[in-house]
Amino acid sequence: MSYGVVDTKSLLNLALEGQSEEYRRKVLELAFKGKIEPTDPIFLILLAIGRLEMLIQESPKPEDFELACDQWVGRINKTLATYERGRGVSC
Repeated sequence: MSYGVVDTKSLLNLALEGQSEEYRRKVLELAFKGKIEPTDPIFLILLAIGRLEMLIQESPKPEDFELACDQWVGRINKTLATYERGRGVSC
């Protein structure tokens, strides 16, 4: 399956969705200090891993974690599908 070209700025916004302004500022400050483009795919993966770790730590019940992951994956898939339709990319 190919996702084609993806707008990494939108993925950054998705990865930071629901986070406080202070958290967003710290993420961008970390990227700036490390001379990393915040839309770099590797940075986005690391950010997503951090969110996953947070979900694991905060979710005491497996079913809560599963629901959160399903919702998160659903939002990512919906975003990717939107870009595929907009760019005429087929899988």
